[in-house]
Amino acid sequence: MADGDTGFRALRDLSGEGIRVAIDDFGTGYSSLEQLRRMPVDVVKVDRSFVRGMAADSIDRELVAAVVGMGRALKLIVVAEGIETPEQAEVLRELGCDIGQGFLFAKPLPAAELNGLVIANAP
Repeated sequence: MADGDTGFRALRDLSGEGIRVAIDDFGTGYSSLEQLRRMPVDVVKVDRSFVRGMAADSIDRELVAAVVGMGRALKLIVVAEGIETPEQAEVLRELGCDIGQGFLFAKPLPAAELNGLVIANAP
């Protein structure tokens, strides 16, 4: 987004082609709420550093709750990164987070192994 309007136009073009756009590591670096509100994004991903700190730091939990609430208000899908414990997953469920990813569910794996993992864990 360092290109300003050029970056916004590129995102609008991608969105217009049906490509879904995600903002990764939200809450770290330069995360402008104004930009998030204006950008044609579909998904906001909560940075793992906030998820990791939720158990020990109530401020991190409140920050995650705020991002989830903001995502809902903006009609975005909210993804929490770096879930490593069942307790983190439960807190995120309670907060209304849409999707979780992390080692609790699976380690990174080749795409060819994904179908087997999904089938093995299907209800």
